[in-house]
Amino acid sequence: MLKTFLFVLLVTGLLVTESEAQDYETGTVLKSEMRPDSESADTSGNQVVYFIQSGKVVYQIANHTTKTEMSAGQKIQYRVGKNHFYVLNENNKEIKYEIVGKK
Repeated sequence: MLKTFLFVLLVTGLLVTESEAQDYETGTVLKSEMRPDSESADTSGNQVVYFIQSGKVVYQIANHTTKTEMSAGQKIQYRVGKNHFYVLNENNKEIKYEIVGKK
């Protein structure tokens, strides 16, 4: 009985550890463009939308700002979670973007 309990505890711990690991994929910034954004903190009411290619998928991502943070041709490390896209910057810090389109 004790062995079974310890085995279940060990397997549960391994599953938790595995789910916490974050795997990043590589993508390429195709382009960026300015688009209207009603939620923008910027007085212009615009935001920069980035087009990120990963394999055959192109994500459109934004974070409600007009500040340009990536450039066309740039290779990025990212992960996707629910409706968000997390880009790993040069300081190994994740920057959170909203996915506004996907093709």
